[in-house]
Amino acid sequence: MKKVLVSLALWLFAVTAHADVAVKENFMMCSTTPFILQQDSVLKKSNTKNNDTLTATYKEIFDDPAIKSYFSMSLGSSVRSGEVSNKVSDENSMQLLEIGIKPGVLFSTLLRCNENQIELPKELKNKVISYCFKQDKLLNRAHGEKILLNKVLENLQLKMVQTDALQDVIVITLTDSLKLSQAKVPAKEDLNTTQIQTNGTTALSVQNGTVNTLVTQLQSIVTIKVEMEKVNQLNGHYHFIINNDSFEALQQSLLKYGLTATKVQRNLQKYIFTK
Repeated sequence: MKKVLVSLALWLFAVTAHADVAVKENFMMCSTTPFILQQDSVLKKSNTKNNDTLTATYKEIFDDPAIKSYFSMSLGSSVRSGEVSNKVSDENSMQLLEIGIKPGVLFSTLLRCNENQIELPKELKNKVISYCFKQDKLLNRAHGEKILLNKVLENLQLKMVQTDALQDVIVITLTDSLKLSQAKVPAKEDLNTTQIQTNGTTALSVQNGTVNTLVTQLQSIVTIKVEMEKVNQLNGHYHFIINNDSFEALQQSLLKYGLTATKVQRNLQKYIFTK
């Protein structure tokens, strides 16, 4: 009988200890207690199930005006994207919150380059990053981007090497100004850019945008550098619908607006990330 009681007591102790650990781990994920100024939280894996909790937790910190300096991030495999917030009060402060952003997109944004200039380790190519960053007392925006980049590199235990490499560049030139003028609209409406489905294909829709807006949007979609020759001379606002299923489809769509796209190779900076 005593042996049975002893075994039962040991079993109850083990269950209680396990439950206590689970509660503590859950508290660390959801409580705002760990969020101390200037303290980086431990890197945690995230998944689709805790995206909502993570967003809510980060949002609370993001919206708290008393917290001036903060950074926390998690790495996961979820492709579901959540809230994206970007507030820059002035040149001396920065607030960023993103859920489910691809590492290559984040690094290309912080380094102000194109995604094809980023080379990542294989283990990061199918991952996403969620983070919340707040920083005051900055010299300028570039200063804040450098601080965030270093924090992300430290959390992911990555090293960055910068080199030069030949890479594809799409160059767009105006070859028929009459066709372009037919797409011109008065600059009265708000700018609207979106990806749409038309006739079974994917297209970029730019409503009331400049040619420079078109170039910027195309660059984010095709993930390689896009240049427009003499873009400063084209100050009008236009409506564009550009098929971007392939480079050939892109070329055909641009021709309708008197724009010609060609691929050339240029020596560009390459950022290589390694463990």
